[in-house]
Amino acid sequence: MNLQQAIHWLEQGGGARVLKISALVLGLLALSATVAFKQFHGPRTEETLRQADLGRSIASGE
Repeated sequence: MNLQQAIHWLEQGGGARVLKISALVLGLLALSATVAFKQFHGPRTEETLRQADLGRSIASGE
């Protein structure tokens, strides 16, 4: 298989399906990594912790 045949296979044949699935998997991995980073990253500063504690106290009526 030469380069031209490989490119044709990627564009037309089973390679198009492989590329679509690969792009979908990479997209899902990037999205899940972004969500995991944003969701499970804790507060960055002491001020943020104080604000969260104050918010909890106000919400519970203290």
